[in-house]
Amino acid sequence: MEQHPPIALPRAEPWSLWLGDLGRFAVWAAIALLVASAASGLLAHRIQRGPRWQTLTFWAGCTSLFVTFACLATLFLTDQFQYKYVFAHSEKVVELQYKVAAIWSGQEGSFLLWAVCSALFGLAAAPRTGKYRTAFTIPYALFLAALAGILSYESPFKLERIDGQLLVPPSGVGLSPSLLNYWVTIHPPTIFLGFGSLTVLFCWAIAALAKRDLDSWIRPIRPWVLVSLTLVGLGLCMGGFWAYETLGWGGFWAWDPVENVSFVPWVLLAALTHGIFVQVAKKKWHWINVLLAASPFLAFGYGTFLTRSGFLSEASVHSFAQMDRSALWLLVGVVSASFIGLGAFWIPGVLRARRTPAPTAIEAAEKLGVKVDRSAAYAAGMWLLAGLAVATGIGMSVPFIMGVLGRPTKVVEEGLYHQVLVWFFIPIILLMAAGPFISWRKMGVGAVLGRLANILAISLGLLGLCMLWAKLPISGWRIDPERTLGTPFGAWDRAGWGFVLTGLCLFAIVANVWRMIQLWRVALPALGGYVMHLGVAVSMLGLIVSRGFERSERYAIQEGSPGVGMGYEITSIKPEKMDLLSRKNTLPFRVVGPREDFVARPGLYYIQRPNAAPEPMVWPYVKGFGWYDLYFTLHPLVFEATEGVTLKPNEQRLIGQSLLTYKGLRREGEPGQAGTKFYADVTLETPQGTFTGSPALVLGGTEGLQIENASLGPDFYVTFSDPPMDAATQSATIQLLYVHPVMPVELFFKPLTILVWLGAGMMTLGGLIAAWYRRREVRSADARLEVQEDAA
Repeated sequence: MEQHPPIALPRAEPWSLWLGDLGRFAVWAAIALLVASAASGLLAHRIQRGPRWQTLTFWAGCTSLFVTFACLATLFLTDQFQYKYVFAHSEKVVELQYKVAAIWSGQEGSFLLWAVCSALFGLAAAPRTGKYRTAFTIPYALFLAALAGILSYESPFKLERIDGQLLVPPSGVGLSPSLLNYWVTIHPPTIFLGFGSLTVLFCWAIAALAKRDLDSWIRPIRPWVLVSLTLVGLGLCMGGFWAYETLGWGGFWAWDPVENVSFVPWVLLAALTHGIFVQVAKKKWHWINVLLAASPFLAFGYGTFLTRSGFLSEASVHSFAQMDRSALWLLVGVVSASFIGLGAFWIPGVLRARRTPAPTAIEAAEKLGVKVDRSAAYAAGMWLLAGLAVATGIGMSVPFIMGVLGRPTKVVEEGLYHQVLVWFFIPIILLMAAGPFISWRKMGVGAVLGRLANILAISLGLLGLCMLWAKLPISGWRIDPERTLGTPFGAWDRAGWGFVLTGLCLFAIVANVWRMIQLWRVALPALGGYVMHLGVAVSMLGLIVSRGFERSERYAIQEGSPGVGMGYEITSIKPEKMDLLSRKNTLPFRVVGPREDFVARPGLYYIQRPNAAPEPMVWPYVKGFGWYDLYFTLHPLVFEATEGVTLKPNEQRLIGQSLLTYKGLRREGEPGQAGTKFYADVTLETPQGTFTGSPALVLGGTEGLQIENASLGPDFYVTFSDPPMDAATQSATIQLLYVHPVMPVELFFKPLTILVWLGAGMMTLGGLIAAWYRRREVRSADARLEVQEDAA
């Protein structure tokens, strides 16, 4: 056997090793400096210049985290594959954007990204916390130190020695194929900025509790809440767009447990946003607001434990590998300490205050029963949002609960989520419509309904137009009375329930547009909130219509044999160049419909791993037509026309409309000698004619048995399957393969998907507008305070 000389690998450059040492040192420096910052804050009243030392060490600790990130980024960009983390997540020949994205694609990098984003927000927010700064920085520094502590165990700077030497492999494993999409560069940094901002809210809440002042903090924190709400919401939308464009099932959201880990904090942020309005206007709900400010951080911390503990490894497409045990216990300690710390401040404070920490459901019901004001509407909305968050949190915890009980993990099905959460969705969407028209002064329910009468009439008119449009063949909407689904009110036909939810979204859209027109030029700061409401309603309308009224059809397409269905004809086009091992490989199909004629190019390639069968990877092709999408999914190619069939001589088997006959075995050559062939003579009688073929089993010497396929007419090959033959009975296991593989295709007609994108843009724009105006309000309030202090 020919011997190949070993590949000479280059030694690691000294500078790359120094850079790794610097990264490791920066992690430990961050721990020391941030702990020192917390200690300086705790001893600020005893140490001269304690607050100054706290600030300096906090800045230095955060800078150390930035240095850590810069070191890791440099190692990725310069292909330093001697580092285990770089080797596992990057490769030599890949676009720059994916080398950058690889930094945060694994466990270690994602924790570092979380730490860096939290540090950025900590540095930005701390100078604006005023008298709360010392108390704010203590828990912030301890949290960042804990994240750095996790990085000391889950270090991205571990080296891999080859034969005891620090050599640089020619390339690495690279990103998971499912991550090779432009969203991997955009989505994680965006949503981790949102997660980092949650730390600001938590630590500010702790500071307010520690200072026993729940009044002064509420205006300054308001723009930060809106920024958090916007960033987490934008990250959620980006994740949905990523799923839509890559996973191939035709939807944006599937209630995956890791999706819910982001959704729950966003819902709690929405509740907090509305609670702040009431505290500013009515000087109440102090204790519930401080709890709501801390809750999104706690919810995300718990969700991080779920995703990193390994409980979701079989239940989610997003979960990370299980953490290092010491790092996991440190994460558990951080989350537990956060819960305990909040409780230690909040519970005694509530008891001392001797006041109800939240508006009770009875109080809200009494107000709504006779008179109603905006605070009662906000109370109802906050309870509903909190209930939505809790119900979703329970659903995402089911795999964890099952694992703790020693049972196989399972996820809550999408249908069950819809049946439960709709109890919260319907009243929330109604409050989104009615809330803007309810004044802060008590008013009768009749007066509120009077303000909404014209809006309701317009909404019903629009719903009628939608129903009429759906009936027209040109719309493409699926209206099938026999297609039912479970709802909280029993089984409904899918279209009927879809129209109910569509009408509710239209009601919210019209109401908020109406209110925006009324307040234009009068109350500009309020417009941001209405734009956000409008964005939520528009996105929900797009999600409901695109899923509830979609049509889909499956096709089995072969070269020269198009697929027809749902009014579309799909024909395979022979590609000019095809490389099934290239991730850029696409297969072209011509799609001809009632109004469409285009070429779809879904992706398909195979990953060849050592000692494993090729693994297919596919991604869809989406063609937008304004008011609808055609979503084209190609599934892995099918080469096998039949399963293996064991037949004795002269035995027959009916396959579809064809008759397969096995005549028997024959030998060519001497038994036991290399090159001897054993043939299985086969005939196939089809409507097109009778064809014969003889696949061979060849004795290959040291290479073992080899199979030679045989042609069996223009459409099939015939081959052996396991076990290939039995010499005693002369039987053979026969399998037919397609000459032209079958290409399974699924086509979705998705109406109004553009509304999902449009609504996401509206939510982001509205959040930024609201945060900007609230920031200006804080500046004005600070200026007034300075004037008052000077006068005093």
